Amino acid sequence: MTDDRPLRPNADEGREPQFVTARRGTRMMSLAALKERIADQFFEEYGEDSPQIREADTPSKRLRMVLEVANYVLAVESIVISDDERAGLVSGIYSDLFGYGALDTLFLDESITTISIYGADHTSVRYGHGELVNLKPQFEDTEHLRRVIGRLVIDAGAELRDDTPDPRNGFARRRAARRPQRDYAALRSRD
Repeated sequence: MTDDRPLRPNADEGREPQFVTARRGTRMMSLAALKERIADQFFEEYGEDSPQIREADTPSKRLRMVLEVANYVLAVESIVISDDERAGLVSGIYSDLFGYGALDTLFLDESITTISIYGADHTSVRYGHGELVNLKPQFEDTEHLRRVIGRLVIDAGAELRDDTPDPRNGFARRRAARRPQRDYAALRSRD
């Protein structure tokens, strides 16, 4: 899934770092670095397939695990953020760990009928029968895109293989993608 096309002008537009300040303003950390630090700590504590993760069989149990790790990292790093910022941070990390990252919000929007991904820098959506609308970059980089697409493919019961022809070269049939079989109603409600 390499994207050999040149980056579009201003490819980093929409990816400008946002920073949070540690207590007493001694240092700053980007939100992206903070998310990465929390995700790394989550995997350090729980691994990828631990009994605790298997036992966390509801979104609220998994969310609680992510929140505990986030609170720990925020305390260790002496970072104070508002409750709204903490909720957004935890929600984003949860989505990256257990969902499809930025695509989760697009899947939840019932007015979106088409999602087109042309690489890490270019995602478009169609509302109803309208034209495709370009979005700001939804993925940090190509590796982030590969992880999300890999999770989608696995959840669809398929696999990515190197010997599969690249559809951009015209060697494969195009198929309409179905929305993944994920319980988004459970994500919208709190249990």
